[in-house]
Amino acid sequence: YLQNQLYQKDEILKLYYKGPFFRYERPQAGRERQFHQFGVEGFGSMNPAIDAEIIYLGNFILKTLGLKNFEILLGNVGCPVCRPKYEKLITSTLKEYCSQLCEDCKIRYSKNPLRMLDCKNENCRKYIKKIPPLSEYLCDDCRKHLKGIEELLTLLEIDYKVSPHLVRGLDYYTHTTFEFVYPSLAAQATLIGGGRYNNLVKEFGGPSIPACGFAGGMERIIAALKNEGKKLSQVSGLDVFIIPIGSNCFKAAFKLLQEIRAEGISSDMDYRESSSKSQMRRADKLQVLYTIIIGEDELGDGVVKLKEMKTGDEKNIKLENIIEELRKRLSHD
Repeated sequence: YLQNQLYQKDEILKLYYKGPFFRYERPQAGRERQFHQFGVEGFGSMNPAIDAEIIYLGNFILKTLGLKNFEILLGNVGCPVCRPKYEKLITSTLKEYCSQLCEDCKIRYSKNPLRMLDCKNENCRKYIKKIPPLSEYLCDDCRKHLKGIEELLTLLEIDYKVSPHLVRGLDYYTHTTFEFVYPSLAAQATLIGGGRYNNLVKEFGGPSIPACGFAGGMERIIAALKNEGKKLSQVSGLDVFIIPIGSNCFKAAFKLLQEIRAEGISSDMDYRESSSKSQMRRADKLQVLYTIIIGEDELGDGVVKLKEMKTGDEKNIKLENIIEELRKRLSHD
């Protein structure tokens, strides 16, 4: 966003990403050195509707995957106006218990008191519960922003819980925080987490632009799906699979494959000398939409056999018209 100066567009910009990531710190139980993550970012607006839309998107993704037993936690970590006062409250509340806290919390006590609220140590949790909810100390703007999100989530019929001590494990968050948690995964319960980071663009050298987003852990979501007995499909996304019958038809099939790909239609074929039954099983396993069967008789007549895999319907199509026929059918699909 900064390197390409996308902020110069002076508009609300919505981005997404996905891919492999790597942890620098030593991996803990259930946390791999390499993991896979997807996320979204919304730049350019302080409207709570952006926050609500991003939370709605996370809910939509998990629901679409078929996941049921997750919860949405919503919080607010304040802003530079109200947070310092609350951090002082944290240190004053925990001052007499500081020697009994874990080593991480002892460091956070002086460097970043707010992060103590995120501690998972059971002994520390006893003392953290003594701290009043952050929601009681929010400034008017933060309180108004949180209320705006709640109203919109209610409008969208999204179930959520306000979590008074919800903070994220990163220091740049302001205002909104939220997590999609799956309690059955225990310590690795957070499937999607995010919130607002209105000062982050500026801290990295850009202009002052508000931003909001989330990141989701693919391995954790897969673990949650498996926990609910959901089968993960192995769909390849192919539109067409070409099956040559006989070695004399291979070159014609290979040429047609490249022509179909040049039209932007995803397609493939089996490069092994397999039987037609074996190739059809391969197409079925890949869950392709259509197969094109090229035999010597068809080739001699200048036609190919087009089969719709879902219905089993077959039709002979002139070789010169097959791409046009595929375009027509795929546009309807």
